[in-house]
Amino acid sequence: GVLRRIGAVFSSEKLGMVSTLVALKIPDQSHLERVAEEINKYTEVTHNYQRAHPFNLWFTLTAPDEARLREIISEIRKNQAIEDLLEFPARRTFKIDARFLVSQL
Repeated sequence: GVLRRIGAVFSSEKLGMVSTLVALKIPDQSHLERVAEEINKYTEVTHNYQRAHPFNLWFTLTAPDEARLREIISEIRKNQAIEDLLEFPARRTFKIDARFLVSQL
């Protein structure tokens, strides 16, 4: 019942940017929060979330170009708490056109 965020949504592809969905396998759950905090330091990360799955931390990464995307992925792979990393680059975009009327509260 509370608004968490109001902000713009843009098409990174139309702006010439590149993006991918990333899944991390962090076997030791005690490292999960620390890794999430480190991931969040990248301004190119829009959000991350925990999943009940062997690949238990997922996030989206949007960079100005492929070189920067590769640089970030390379840096993240160096984290000793991460056992594996999978990338799922967007092949096709699906958008839900959700519109909400905002009235005076």
